[in-house]
Amino acid sequence: MTAENNAPRLIAEWEPQAAIMLVWPHPGSDWASNLQQAEAAYKQISKAILEHEPLIIIVHDQQQQEHVSGLLEGHSRNLYFCTARTNDTWIRDYGPLSLERHGDIALINFRFDAWGGKYDARLDNAVTRALDERGLFACDMLHDPLVLEGGAVETDGRGTLLATRGSVISERRNPGLGQQQIEARLAETLGIRHFL
Repeated sequence: MTAENNAPRLIAEWEPQAAIMLVWPHPGSDWASNLQQAEAAYKQISKAILEHEPLIIIVHDQQQQEHVSGLLEGHSRNLYFCTARTNDTWIRDYGPLSLERHGDIALINFRFDAWGGKYDARLDNAVTRALDERGLFACDMLHDPLVLEGGAVETDGRGTLLATRGSVISERRNPGLGQQQIEARLAETLGIRHFL
């Protein structure tokens, strides 16, 4: 699937990808009360991913990296670590989205406000930019001030967007922007033609 007329195209989740990115649970995340069980689940998830493709794990510090390396011993092929402070683990909501632009892959980083300001997201909101500045991503990175959670949008890769309305069209999240303005913006930045 390629973008039409050099328009950007939001890539569907099931299309080929270079890697998967996870943020490892830590005591400051919402996994704090059951960190041991969360880590056991992340260990299983990580091993399953590593059987098929590269995995980038974001850890808080060198000590956590050593801990996670120990948990995944014997599964280090295609395993990469990055250090970044995070508020929580939900990188699908605050990580970059993948685009095709002018025949090349690019990433776009939207603002994240922790589900309408329910929680502190200052660290999460800075992760993608920080990783980009360190050269993690081998493609262009666009930064858009629109508040948009990656976990609240789905695409078929053909210009259709399925979105949770309240996570995008909200005076609290995107003040002064109504449905028409947001749809026009997403059409321009993501190549969306159909909104559901």
